[in-house]
Amino acid sequence: MTQRRSSFFNLPMTVFGLGGVTLFINFSSIIIFMVSPFYLTKILGVTQTGLGLIEGGVEFIAWSTRIFSGIVSDYIGRRKPILTFAYSLTLISRPLFLLVPNFFGFFIAKSLDRFGNGIQATAREALVADHAPPHLKGAAFGLRQSLSVIGSILGASLIWCYPINHEHYDLLFIVASCLPLVAIIILLTLVKDSRAQIISNSVEHRAFFSTSYFKKLSPDFWRIIAVSAVFSLSNYSGVFLLLHAQDIVNADYVVPLVMILQNLFAMLSAYPIGRLSDRFDRRLLLGIGFSMVIFSGLVLGSATSVFFVLLGASLWGMHIGITQSLLMAKVADTTSPEIRGTGFGVYFVMTGSMLLITNFIAGRLSDSFGRHHVFYMSAALAFAALCFLPFMKSSKKDLFKEI
Repeated sequence: MTQRRSSFFNLPMTVFGLGGVTLFINFSSIIIFMVSPFYLTKILGVTQTGLGLIEGGVEFIAWSTRIFSGIVSDYIGRRKPILTFAYSLTLISRPLFLLVPNFFGFFIAKSLDRFGNGIQATAREALVADHAPPHLKGAAFGLRQSLSVIGSILGASLIWCYPINHEHYDLLFIVASCLPLVAIIILLTLVKDSRAQIISNSVEHRAFFSTSYFKKLSPDFWRIIAVSAVFSLSNYSGVFLLLHAQDIVNADYVVPLVMILQNLFAMLSAYPIGRLSDRFDRRLLLGIGFSMVIFSGLVLGSATSVFFVLLGASLWGMHIGITQSLLMAKVADTTSPEIRGTGFGVYFVMTGSMLLITNFIAGRLSDSFGRHHVFYMSAALAFAALCFLPFMKSSKKDLFKEI
């Protein structure tokens, strides 16, 4: 067995490049995410029902496109052209938020934006997996996730400095419109397709779409999907957390502070946990992430002061940093390069479907019994997922074989 170095600097430049791309995209996206509800309701006069229609519709578009982009990237053997197209849609859509005069125009702009988001997510994660050395998969996904979250922190910090009001809408939308251009420049200069993936697809002739794509996905992959589905039901929309924080604290500073803390703890946990997962069974570290959801739900459900709101948000951020990168590393562990895009597409579509279900239930619970029941439900479902975690197969045997 040969010893391989596992230094941070041994990760391929493409992984760093994709991290830089998502940093600037998330910087822009978090501005849009935080400004949109206030702009729609206070400037365009959209009702709460209309707001819900927009959010539900665009999220459905984003998640439903992910499996198709995965299949296309597997078929053509290249991820970068899909990423370039997707981020170009983002670049086009962002200025529209400032220019549209009504509800319908805003819906079109956000639909275009989320369509681009849906296309890029699957190809991006598949490309990270294509380039990541077998002994550094967790570190690669952790690094990409950490840089992504830094972008979210920068966006929330900008909102902290320039609070959301009539005077700052134009400035915030202009900043959000410029950042995707930087992301595309990084993509074109630092990110490359995997040569092995290109060669593999150049010698293999196959149909554009076939059920054989799904038949090639292993039983170990479907175990990950099953456990992830249960866990995804515990992941409510961040809107519930922001509204809960505002209700308890009732101060302008609390919303950006919650976003900053949540993303700060996600950033601090993603890369170190990813590195550890390359040395230890990923299931053990996923158990820590699932536990963070349990503790966060219990703290937020019973919170009565700003301290407990911020504590719950911090624990929630730790779960994001831990679970998102590790679950994607598990998907990469169990998919071969020629069907990796399809595998990530299945994972994302499953996640989106579960999020639609759980957020519908969360809304009903919030209206009927109070918003704190949403967090207790989240804790209960995370505990159920923790119980199912041993159902996943350990990745350590496969890892040692590759080393």
